Amino acid sequence: MLCRQGITGSTLYQHFPSKNALLSAIIEREVAPLLGVNEELANIQRCDVALQCYIRASVRHQMRRPHLARLVDIAEKREMFNDQVSSTRSRLQAVIEKILRLPDARRVANRSVAAADLLAIIRSLIDAAGERGEGESVQLVRRVAGAVWGHLR
Repeated sequence: MLCRQGITGSTLYQHFPSKNALLSAIIEREVAPLLGVNEELANIQRCDVALQCYIRASVRHQMRRPHLARLVDIAEKREMFNDQVSSTRSRLQAVIEKILRLPDARRVANRSVAAADLLAIIRSLIDAAGERGEGESVQLVRRVAGAVWGHLR
């Protein structure tokens, strides 16, 4: 891929001191659009609409470049990225917790645990769909939403 862009390995490593630094930058770049959903949610005052918006953004994010998304998922499992991944999960969990604070949200015993569960459900279903070769679809959004609402009941 680099060769097609006219980029050599030595040029690449002038900007990134190591492969891990490059992977870290790729992870940050790939996560940024999903973290940006928080701005989209700022004016939404209904929990169901906000969750649907978050789910659509998650599906769009993962299916935009499914092969790269899977490679990033693999890289994220490496121990050296634990802090970065933990920080990202915390920020995404905070987005979901904010949704669960909306006035019409269902009461949950522990908002933090519920948000972590929802994050895991959303990510797992979307990742599994990507592994099967599914693309972004209304059916996938519906399945994920169904699982989310089923968990909140």
